[in-house]
Amino acid sequence: MKNQLKTILLLGILSVLLLFVGGLVSPAMLWVMGLLVVVLNLGAYFLSDRLVLAMNRARELTPQEPLSGASVARWFSTHPPIAERIKRLHELAEAR
Repeated sequence: MKNQLKTILLLGILSVLLLFVGGLVSPAMLWVMGLLVVVLNLGAYFLSDRLVLAMNRARELTPQEPLSGASVARWFSTHPPIAERIKRLHELAEAR
């Protein structure tokens, strides 16, 4: 909820800033700036998920490249598998 409020506040401040600058540049064209603000905010609301996916070059996985639970767990693991750790400890003990 806190992040949503920060996002709403940021978009609101940017919208007011854009309207203010547009009013200073050309008061007669303030309605154009208002329309631009509405279009930008609607685009941010409805297209933000697609924009993030495109920026990260995300793609859909095909059935030929499935993810198993073990491979996904390795992404978040900060340590090697237990068997490998035990093997290294035995090697260290033998070296002494």
